[in-house]
Amino acid sequence: MKRSSRLNTYGRSAHGVFINGELRESLAYKVLTPAARLVLIDWIGKYMQLSRGDTSRIENMSFTFSDLKENISYRTFATARAEILRRGFFREDPDQQTGIPGSRRLYTPSTAWRAYQPCPEEQKRLDAAARDRNAAVKRWARFKTDQALKKQGRRHE
Repeated sequence: MKRSSRLNTYGRSAHGVFINGELRESLAYKVLTPAARLVLIDWIGKYMQLSRGDTSRIENMSFTFSDLKENISYRTFATARAEILRRGFFREDPDQQTGIPGSRRLYTPSTAWRAYQPCPEEQKRLDAAARDRNAAVKRWARFKTDQALKKQGRRHE
């Protein structure tokens, strides 16, 4: 049996980050800033590598600015990291920290993001984004209908 070869459409790497639908549809993910989403993708990528694809439990892992693959400033990274921790994707247990100045912080993966509830301000942003998306989908549907009717030589009333 011939083994199928990779198409390498998006690169030749043998590893990558899979962001599944459950994560993308979660409220915790939706309220993240775009920069925090990029940092989270890199952080999950490192976790997946260390945990062998989420098959081994990882209690103490570090994730620092030097682990980041995205080209963002340290200040943006620090803000994004705090956002990710606040939303429950990872947690920082004070008992796990070494207490030695300059040492790396240690984090534990968490599933608390599944139960995250947005604050009223975040909920307003989510509602506005949903309204904007629905309006855009309706405009697109109207455009498609108009184009189909134009092909038939009729106009939409």
